Amino acid sequence: MTEVLLRFEERKQEIEIYFEHITDFLDKDAIVLFPDHRVKSLSIDLEHILLSNLFLLLYNLVESSISGAIESIYKEMLAHAVSYDEIKPTIRMEILDHVRKNVNTKKFVESVEDLVIDILKYYPKSTELFSGNVDQEEIKKMAQKYGFSAHTDARKTQNGEKLKTIKNRRNELAHGFKSFQECGEERTFQEMKSIKDECLLYIEQILKNIDAFLKNKTYLK
Repeated sequence: MTEVLLRFEERKQEIEIYFEHITDFLDKDAIVLFPDHRVKSLSIDLEHILLSNLFLLLYNLVESSISGAIESIYKEMLAHAVSYDEIKPTIRMEILDHVRKNVNTKKFVESVEDLVIDILKYYPKSTELFSGNVDQEEIKKMAQKYGFSAHTDARKTQNGEKLKTIKNRRNELAHGFKSFQECGEERTFQEMKSIKDECLLYIEQILKNIDAFLKNKTYLK
């Protein structure tokens, strides 16, 4: 889980650096000075594109952080040699469902010697957990399945409600349903700052909840 928290901080800093530069670019007096002394003002279209790109950065942080944290739960159980019988029924169901849908039966039978121990090796990897569908509702579902808390300070995070907007805009951009310029036109700079701040605070608190869940071994029955 330590690695997940470190990656989150790295990506959070990347987003803050990007947003800091956007803040400078969107200043009405901002210009670009080239090495050959040419001076160019930023077009409003480019400003919209820069803003909308923030949706991609935020969504990537959300999905990679939550999927990495879920994978950490399984790695922690394996590291402590936890058996299948010892873990919460909801987590057992997740493992069995993954094995049924994604694991070759012949390979599974040949590689398993002690079922209650070895079956945990076939947990869903971070790349298999989500596919462009992570928002606050999906995180709440994961919290119910695994047993970690989805509670955050609503005054600061608005309970992650902005994640649905981030997910929807990311998917529209990724699939070409909207252009970057169109997405950028829909939001003001202050709205994007609010979306960024609430998203980062929400994911940070969820990751801390999962970290506490692992330290307290709440995955056990």
